Amino acid sequence: MSVPPTERDPFNSENADQAHDSRSPWCSECQDYNRGDVSFLAEGMKQFYGTTTYKCDECRKPIWTASGCRVSMRRCRLFSIAGITGIIISGLGLWYSGPHVAAIAVTAWNLLVINFLFVRPYWMRKRHLRRFQEWATKTDLYGNNG
Repeated sequence: MSVPPTERDPFNSENADQAHDSRSPWCSECQDYNRGDVSFLAEGMKQFYGTTTYKCDECRKPIWTASGCRVSMRRCRLFSIAGITGIIISGLGLWYSGPHVAAIAVTAWNLLVINFLFVRPYWMRKRHLRRFQEWATKTDLYGNNG
């Protein structure tokens, strides 16, 4: 008997052979739905990234839900594009109004911050989602033993 994803216990890995649930935290290292902890900082960053980041109890790596990864990737992409556009415009303004060294330093620093806040999390979630989709396909083809 198959349990619909809405009634599934998100932390019960015995349900891994059933229909894949995009709303349950999945660990890309353990290749399974695992129980995880939420830190105070991760709960606060949920407003920023649009998803909750859990720490896997087994391997201590960050885990996300597939649906949360999609939302977070959209937010990170939007904020990255807006941030980089703003940085380039402000860097050009500094270039033409002040010393060139200051314009280069401020622009480089701001690009580093945008990279750390939005570009890096985007690629982490994209890799996680790709691994989830590969695992789901493999599980569908070969069953839970694959």
